Amino acid sequence: MCSQYASVSHSDEIGARTKKRRYVRKEGSCNVVFRHVPEEWLLFVTDIFTTLVEIRWRAMFLIFALSYILSWLFFGLLFWVIAIAHGDVRDPNVEPCVYEVRSFTAAFLFSLETQTTIGYGFRGMSENCMVAIVAVTVQDVVSCFVDTFVIGIAVAKMASARKRAQTVGFSNCAVVNLRDGHLCLSWRVGDFRRNHLVEGTACAQIFRSTVHATGKVDVTYQDLEIQQSDVVLVSPATVIHRIDPGSPLLEPSRLRGAALESW
Repeated sequence: MCSQYASVSHSDEIGARTKKRRYVRKEGSCNVVFRHVPEEWLLFVTDIFTTLVEIRWRAMFLIFALSYILSWLFFGLLFWVIAIAHGDVRDPNVEPCVYEVRSFTAAFLFSLETQTTIGYGFRGMSENCMVAIVAVTVQDVVSCFVDTFVIGIAVAKMASARKRAQTVGFSNCAVVNLRDGHLCLSWRVGDFRRNHLVEGTACAQIFRSTVHATGKVDVTYQDLEIQQSDVVLVSPATVIHRIDPGSPLLEPSRLRGAALESW
């Protein structure tokens, strides 16, 4: 089996000059778009928990609201069918399966009250309808699963550290200057929160893209050696890479055209 997909890095062309965007954004996300992935939606559905943790809050609220509303509607319809089959709707004098459930609206309200354990007091189960008793039992079990799933995803989403990088700032430009007689590439990084990151480690990579005649794009990277990679972000720290004979930035052409990504 052979499958093909492409990853494209965005770029903006302004006139004759091309303004290249970062391959890796400063918050850590990659500026890459995957296209023509076979059955992409199935890959996300297979890992539905991670997918729901990573989606936006408004989409998550919509999905969770629909999960509750659809479950109430499903079991409300089920109780209404049971009431019709048992004759509760046609004959008010018959002993009902569920008291005060003689319409779809009443069945929906009974379903809502059962799943949310409200219990207003005038709708309830009777002992002479085993099908309704089984339906209520199944709804209780399903409600436990729905609550656990919703609460687990909400807690995991709030505890996610993806937004922590929003308060870690980098200098807009990296500079090449002389430090202690050595040519160095340096930039600054700082943490704006009062509770700072501990055991901070600075690392950097240089990315280079090669476009072949067939249109294929190869992206290669190489690690840059950092002087004193352990940083303390109580105050803004300067990250330094010494451009020595072993540095990939020693060539002037690479120093001018390379796109440096740091985090």
